[in-house]
Formats: sequence, structure tokens, C-alpha cells
Amino acid sequence: MDKELAVGGEKLSRTNRFKGVNEVDQYLSNLLGENYSNYRREWARTSQQDQSVPQAPVHLDIEMQDFCNQSCVMCPRNTDVHTNLSYNINERHVIDLDRLKQVVSDSISAGVMSLNFGAFSEPLIHKDLWNLIRFSHSKGIIDTRIITNGLLLNRWKNEIFESGLVNLFVSIDAFTEDTYQQIRGKGFNKVVANLLEVIKERELRASALPIIRVSWVDMGINKHEKQKFIDYWTGLVDHVDIQTWSDFTNVPINVDLSEPKIFECRSPWQRLSILANGDVLPCCDFNGRSLVLGNIQEQSLQDIWQSERLAEVRENLSSDKSPICAACQRCQGAPTGR
Repeated sequence: MDKELAVGGEKLSRTNRFKGVNEVDQYLSNLLGENYSNYRREWARTSQQDQSVPQAPVHLDIEMQDFCNQSCVMCPRNTDVHTNLSYNINERHVIDLDRLKQVVSDSISAGVMSLNFGAFSEPLIHKDLWNLIRFSHSKGIIDTRIITNGLLLNRWKNEIFESGLVNLFVSIDAFTEDTYQQIRGKGFNKVVANLLEVIKERELRASALPIIRVSWVDMGINKHEKQKFIDYWTGLVDHVDIQTWSDFTNVPINVDLSEPKIFECRSPWQRLSILANGDVLPCCDFNGRSLVLGNIQEQSLQDIWQSERLAEVRENLSSDKSPICAACQRCQGAPTGR
């Protein structure tokens, strides 16, 4: 039996569109065509232990600005909790828009297929976000996504649907206001209301996009609410993502490198991350900020992708000789998401 929630005085039906990520991919392949299917095949190929390097990264993660409007306990931006960082953070850099547009254009020509706007910070803060999403699709980008805390979703309801955004991922991590405040701070009821309004708007517009995901980072502080969270959002959104907690309070010198790896990282064969100051990283992990490859203000992204520096990172990762990568694969938890 369908359940219903009151949203702005109206009723919102629970309907299951997908049972898992594979069904999402099939849906988007049908909707977006062969280019999307090719993109997902290339992502799957580079996920395997094949050491061949594609001509360009499949995906880019772009940090729009080096600050956020929340200070979550699991995030290194909360420097009261994360006191042993080996890199600088919260320096309030904002990415150069013209340079970023050129990077996006050049990347598409080289073969980049997917962009995540926001990456290590809150994307909805940046005033040019939606222009960049529209620009990227106009140049040929196949997949776009934002990962947001949802606090500002109510400001951008039209842009969400008119920009061409493919994936809207909202991080919540709690089922009650009290737990949310312990993890993320104030705003639980606002975030839930904002997201339900977006879901309702998609229903009213009969819009195929964006795909809507909510995520939960598994921690001791919220484990008692996990099943209620899953039960509540299942059917309202397209998929619920339960993520492994990456403990950024750990540092490489405290990790037993004789322990088996939790996961095999393939990021340097798949993606690059661009920080708000222009620095380029080999992965989407905060620890990657200690492995700067170059800077887009000084080098092309293609030169960085084919550089000796990145080749060295790949070799050290494969041979388990990088302390940062070795520690990340043993204690930080596997990267999540599509």
C-alpha cells in the first residue's frame, strides 16, 4: 500500500522507480542514449585492475569554493575535530570561472564524460553553479551531479530542473533533529522540507531528471536511526546510499600497513579533482590534498593527466608504496557513490 506525506498542503505518493544503482544506470542509458552507456562502460572498465590509462579522466570532481555552510563532525572542514590535517583547508578560495570553463571545454575534447560540481564543499553556495551546469551540457558533458547538504535547495527549484542536472545527491545522515544537530548542526527540518518540495516539483513537472539520492554515513552516533532512515526515504527518492565512514582523524603514521586493504583504489585511473585554488588531485578523497599533481592555472588538465607525477602516484598505489594511499585503503573506508 502506498504511504503519503503532507508536502505544502498536498499529498506526495511513495513510488519506487528503481531497486538499485544498476537500474538507475539502465534508466539513464535509455533516457540519454548511447553516449551515457559508453560512459558507464568506460567507468566500469577503469574500475577493474587493468593498468591501462585512458586518454583522459572519465570524471572530474570540482571544488567550487574552499568553504562550506556546515561543519559536520565527519568532515575535515571541522578543524575542531580534525586537528592533525597535513594540508590547509577553509582558506576561502573561489575557483576562477573563466579558467574553469576553459578546462571543461578542453576536457570534453579530450574525453571527459562526467562532472561533479561541489566535490569537497557545498555547491549551492556558488552563484555560477547552474550556469556552469548548463554550459557543460551545451559542450557535450553527459553526466552532471551535485552533492549537497540541501539547506539551500529551496532557492534553486527552477534551476534544478532547467539546468539539465542529471543527479541530485542530498547528504542527510540522520532521521531526527537531535541526531542531525550532533552530526551536521542546525537545519534538519528545513533540509527534509526542501527535499520533499523538490520531489513534489519533479512529480508536478513529470520530469525524468534529476535522479534524486539521499545518503547516510554510517557512524556510531546515528546507527540507532539507520533503518528508520532507509524505510522513510525508500520510495520517495530514487535510491538511498549507505556510505562507509572515512575517519579523517587517522593519519598514515598510526596505521598498520601490514593489515590487508579494505578496498583497492582506482581513482588515479578514472578521475581527477580540481580544488578551488586550481590544484589538481588524483582522487576525490580529502587525503588526496596531500598529493597535489599540478595547478590548472599553470598546466593543462591533459598535461597533468599524462604527467610523470601522476604516473608515479599510480605506480606507488599499485605497489602499495604510498603511505597516504596505503593508509586510506586500510582505515578510511571505501569511497562511495556512482
